[in-house]
Amino acid sequence: MRGAAMEEQGFQHNNFLAYILFLSIFMNGFEGGGYQTCLLSIGKEFALTDAVAGMMASAQLIAVLAGPLIFGSIADRHGKKSVLNAFLAVRIAACVLLWFVTDSRIFAVGIFTVGISISIIQSISIAGLADAYPLSGGRKIGMITSMYSLGAVTAPLICGKMIESGITWRMLFVFTGLMAAVVTAGLAFTNFEIKEHPAAETVREKTAAGSWSAAVISLLCFIMFVYVGVENGFAFFINSFMKETLGAEHSYLALSMFWLAMIPSRIICGYLQKRKGFLLTAAAAGTALSAVIMSAVQSGSTAVILSFVLGFFSGAIYPNVLNFAMENAGNRSATATGLITAATGLGGAVITTSFGFITEDFGIRTAFDVLSGLMVMDIAAAVILIIIAGKNAYRHIEGYGD
Repeated sequence: MRGAAMEEQGFQHNNFLAYILFLSIFMNGFEGGGYQTCLLSIGKEFALTDAVAGMMASAQLIAVLAGPLIFGSIADRHGKKSVLNAFLAVRIAACVLLWFVTDSRIFAVGIFTVGISISIIQSISIAGLADAYPLSGGRKIGMITSMYSLGAVTAPLICGKMIESGITWRMLFVFTGLMAAVVTAGLAFTNFEIKEHPAAETVREKTAAGSWSAAVISLLCFIMFVYVGVENGFAFFINSFMKETLGAEHSYLALSMFWLAMIPSRIICGYLQKRKGFLLTAAAAGTALSAVIMSAVQSGSTAVILSFVLGFFSGAIYPNVLNFAMENAGNRSATATGLITAATGLGGAVITTSFGFITEDFGIRTAFDVLSGLMVMDIAAAVILIIIAGKNAYRHIEGYGD
């Protein structure tokens, strides 16, 4: 009994870092889903048009572009923990600012700062998780990306009820600021050292297939550029679509279903990481089909169901991209995740802003059709990725054998 208890204690100790990083990504998802839910309320308070609301949503996403490009390589060279702690402090300061803000321009500065912290926390947390857990990293990537979805599905339920009850949207940033403080405290009791020691055979396999591939990382960046733009275009405006186009009550339920479906989807992908090429292609195809069907929906209940389907397919893209990245990043994991995160920020900013203008000029149904067309490019990129990654893996194994 004592031996079993000690083994369980060791398991919990080894996984403490994973739990803290899971919370950090949950926090990002909570802020993202909450911001999407509160955007309509924020727009009314600051008297924003649809186009300006899209630009305001993009302010946070533009910030995601800048941070990882600078700090991803710094974290690889000088330590992930110190960089992560610094940007958790930035996150807390930005949340305090957003509690007091009364001007839309200052709000944009605050949300831009939150976006920078999100990008750094996201890329370093994922890279640190993969590095610290070489045996279970693939499964944990599926779990940590599902934590983002869990946060994003929880936030609309809480924030939706909060807004309906007359509570200010500013409480969203109180919640996320408190979570940032908890993550900071947790990091004081752990580090990013390797928590698992793989067998020699596992080391050999990882060494053979683990060198940096610029072609693969570039394709992954493109896939995430398109995907996150489509995801955010849908998520930021589904609330408006439900309320203003379909006249549905409790419109935030569609957004919750969208994020809820990603949780099982991403966990499944973590366990089926060896089939990541097929899963990535199928996910892009399913997302494209779901978006074009959404453009023709006439009832709120159908839109809620379809939001779940769309979320299930689109949710599978991120973990599969990350598993491809970790196999082709060599010893530059934070650099790879930083580049991918920057691509998500650029895609989110460009496509979400465009979605706002398309919605204003041509209607939201046309905008959904455009999102579907964009996902076709991801299908093509996924096919090319499978071919290049397969050739790289074969060449690395051959070289290792020599």
